[in-house]
Amino acid sequence: MTTLTLVQNAGIAIDQAITLIISENRIDEAVEKLNEAKVCTMKMEQMINPPEPEPKPEEKRTLRKEVCDAFGIPEENLFIKSRKREIVNARQVYTYLVYTTPIKNEDPVQHAKRTSPVCLGKHIGKDHATVYHYENKVPDYYDTEVNIRTLVDRLRGELIDRKLDMPQL
Repeated sequence: MTTLTLVQNAGIAIDQAITLIISENRIDEAVEKLNEAKVCTMKMEQMINPPEPEPKPEEKRTLRKEVCDAFGIPEENLFIKSRKREIVNARQVYTYLVYTTPIKNEDPVQHAKRTSPVCLGKHIGKDHATVYHYENKVPDYYDTEVNIRTLVDRLRGELIDRKLDMPQL
């Protein structure tokens, strides 16, 4: 029987067991026992003071994500070729807000791209005439549909206050 087995059976404290093992020149067993004690101590500390979960990095809020969430469609469907009402309305509101919302201290190059019907049309996968159509269509919805009015007002305010990221064209 090894010294370690005798120590375990006798119920000797860890520090006494380590001293006994070292005295018999069994350094490997002593180091192993120390490591066991260290692991045991660490586990007890974790049980007493559990580590705090790391906070998730806050996702950037983008206009695209907010519009898609409001209309209940996946982001990847915003610019697909579809005539479903919820997709078309989401695309119209998104384009209208990008095209018409004034942003303070905006980069002049970005402003020129954002307010260019050709550039914006390419961004949404349509042509410039579609951008003009959306610019005229959304105010009609704004006047007749309360939920569209509320959404446009809220998102425009968040864009102006820079709480939402404007897309980079």
